[in-house]
Amino acid sequence: MDDETYEQILQASVNGVPIDTWISTDLPTQLALLDWLKGVIVAAQDVGDYERAEAAVNCAWMIAHRLGTAELAAQAHWCSGLDLMGHKLYQAALEHFDATATYYQAVPAVAWRVQSNRAALLGRLGRLDEAASAIVAIEQMLPDVPAARDHLLSFLINRSDLEGHQGRYREMRETARTAEVEARRSAQPGSLVMALINHAFAAMFLADLDGAAEVLQQARQIATDDELLDLLARVVINQAHLEIIRDHPFRALHLLHDARAAFPSDARSEHATIAIEEARLYERLGLVEEARRCAQQATHHFAALDQPEECVEATLLVLRLALATGGIPGRLTRVQALIDQAQARNAAVSPPLQALLAAFSAHPLLHGTAQMAALAQADAAATTLERCGVPDFQIQASLIAADLATTLKQADAPARYRHCVTLAQQHPFPALEQQAYEGLARLERGAAACAAWQRAADLAAELRRRMPAEELKARALSSHAALSSRLVGAYLKLRRPQAALQALFDAKGSLWAELSAPTVIAPPSPDWVTARTRVTFLAAQLREGGEDDVGQHELQQALTALRLRERVRPAYPLPRLEEIQAQLPPASLAVEYLQGEQRIWACVLPASGLPHWVALGKTAVVIEAMERMTFYRRALQNQPPAQRRLAAIAQRPTINQSLARLYDLLVAPLRPWLDVERLVLAPDGALFDVPWAALYDQQQADGQPYVGERYELTLLPSLAVLALPRPAPASGPPTALGCSDTAQDIALQVDAELDTVQRLFPTARVINQAQVADLNATVAPRLLHLSAHGQLKHEEPLLSQIFLADGPFLLADAFNLALTGTELVLLSACETSAMPKQGGVALAVAGAFLAAGAQAVVAGLWRIDAEATARLVANLYGELCGGAELPAALRRAQQALRTAGYDHPYYWAALQPLMRTGAIRLV
Repeated sequence: MDDETYEQILQASVNGVPIDTWISTDLPTQLALLDWLKGVIVAAQDVGDYERAEAAVNCAWMIAHRLGTAELAAQAHWCSGLDLMGHKLYQAALEHFDATATYYQAVPAVAWRVQSNRAALLGRLGRLDEAASAIVAIEQMLPDVPAARDHLLSFLINRSDLEGHQGRYREMRETARTAEVEARRSAQPGSLVMALINHAFAAMFLADLDGAAEVLQQARQIATDDELLDLLARVVINQAHLEIIRDHPFRALHLLHDARAAFPSDARSEHATIAIEEARLYERLGLVEEARRCAQQATHHFAALDQPEECVEATLLVLRLALATGGIPGRLTRVQALIDQAQARNAAVSPPLQALLAAFSAHPLLHGTAQMAALAQADAAATTLERCGVPDFQIQASLIAADLATTLKQADAPARYRHCVTLAQQHPFPALEQQAYEGLARLERGAAACAAWQRAADLAAELRRRMPAEELKARALSSHAALSSRLVGAYLKLRRPQAALQALFDAKGSLWAELSAPTVIAPPSPDWVTARTRVTFLAAQLREGGEDDVGQHELQQALTALRLRERVRPAYPLPRLEEIQAQLPPASLAVEYLQGEQRIWACVLPASGLPHWVALGKTAVVIEAMERMTFYRRALQNQPPAQRRLAAIAQRPTINQSLARLYDLLVAPLRPWLDVERLVLAPDGALFDVPWAALYDQQQADGQPYVGERYELTLLPSLAVLALPRPAPASGPPTALGCSDTAQDIALQVDAELDTVQRLFPTARVINQAQVADLNATVAPRLLHLSAHGQLKHEEPLLSQIFLADGPFLLADAFNLALTGTELVLLSACETSAMPKQGGVALAVAGAFLAAGAQAVVAGLWRIDAEATARLVANLYGELCGGAELPAALRRAQQALRTAGYDHPYYWAALQPLMRTGAIRLV
């Protein structure tokens, strides 16, 4: 028979047509047909055609039952084993291969191939000793099987994979190298890529990260050239894992973003895998909205691919992230639909995921009222997860049960949180311990509540010290607000104002203290790299698995080993209150703001003595006033320049009323201390978006009503930065980079600003139509000026961008610029100082440049006017070159712009400073 006849037989069986006429008593003919069917099964599964694979299995069993020979039955078992492997049902697949192996145990030419599949399955099932025995058996057979060379590759790849599980990393690397040679010899690019992936993992296990990067790049090139999309996705994801291990999460995001763009829209498997990896990485960076969106995309892809385990896992991530944002009703309605779909697949997923899904589906935020049945459901889930040996899942379920008990006003609710604390300390899971302390603190009163909030804050600080530099910057101030406001409130209730201020400094200032430390984090040790790689390796294997507890115990052991080797920076002490006060400029008032969940607070810090806490407006009222101001400002910025000037004249009284409302809420309550010349303000949260210089005092309407007229303004991320050590001034020449877009709508502004820099700083490096690479100077410049279009991405702040000649420069890239010691960065671009909806000040473009080492950043709060901004920049640099400090220079430049006729705050208040020090002077 030929392949065409074989295809006719298969189609006949699919259509229910009897195939008896093709089933002869000629055993070799039927064995050849069964061998062809095995190839059909593997090929069909490679492209996701599971119906064809199942038809091939059915056809194999028809033949075996018709003739009734033991060898044909063994071959049919082989076909079933291959089919079940494709469905990741490894235990069932192993039972079929065991039956095949029993028949062929005395036939080395066949037995070695069966044992190769058995070894792979045993490894997947965590039965490593049995898998090793199968490998030994294969090696003993190979010398007697000349034809085995044709199948040697799969054996070598499986063996290197097993050696990785066994911790034999040098042997894993050598076996992978041997597989590479064999794959090149036999011209099998897919197997070559798989061998290179195993080689890269072995290099990572051995802490040879540069070697791993080189090998993965080779694999990526081969997968790209041969259009091996599924393998290309695996390679890129492993490149991203490598960058995470190297403490470069933003490079990892770039890789995943590039991979997403490279695959066609119908490549669901690749898009699903990339989406879930992006979601996990965004969650790690504290960007909850991006993480939730990516996880939700992954659920849809996995559902379409009929992969229930992965679909439920992604659903759980969506649910956890949605609940982390406080449970927005419309969003939770959509999440409930995902839960319903996931529960329909529950029978097809592992017990730990079933139990965790049951726990989360009982969460009180998903229901109008908590019920005892939901509490019983969460308790049962926690018991199941304890039995499954997954303590992190168990604690999560127990925390949900404690939340339900709290909602139901159960007397044992505090004890439940304490039990979660104990479990989290035993394993340890500091993030879950923090969550348990926060739950306990909400139930306690007085000093006990304060102690619980303080412990939660201490755990948050410990977790921050575990973060690598890029992660530390991205998470800056992204999640402190609720915890710090509650801790501050607890201290204020106990009448401990200094402790309240110290808690606020810890929350807002610690990031900048750690970034000012000589070494943000030490290079990873080889032991840590090995432990981190093992977690990545096993997690990838587990995601590819499908059994109840495939590798789960092994992964838990690896996670425990990693936590024991976790790198923790030493605590960098914040300055004492007296040290901060000593750095206050003369005749100044310092104010540290706190945006709480319900109310805005201000802590007034005099030059000496105790702080004074002042309760300001309600948070919702302040946000509403800011939105009203934004409405008026947008009405101007969307008009052409000529019409804008006319509209600004008519609108000025109205915008002043809006700015007066903000002044009354945020500044007027501080009047007893306002008899000063300089305001040093540390905003918080959305208050960084307030144009502080433009706030309007109606009691001064006939004099100097704007705050920026009456005071020199210094804006800081925290008052604590005043007393932090400053780096030596940068030695690089002043640098001015510009780029105007194709519409040339800012070309005159760019040209004028670059000319100003060149004229006032003759040694400056000036580049028009600058490219991204021009920002990567090897020596930090004393001054960096950037004139271009900017765009804030509210929902994806890491992708906020400044447009340069060869493409966008992303906020994520700004964190890694060499700006330590740069005195001033001026971002003459739209929205570069604006705050995103999610995240802290470091996720504004200006904040990212500040986190990269700049001592001060002046940037745009909104879409700036090109002509007015060029004038303001020229005036500002003129004042700085005359010896003025930055706050005074900006104040005079704004006054000059008002005098020139640009008296609407839209023009002169657009650029706002953000500083890490109280004094910036360029000459």
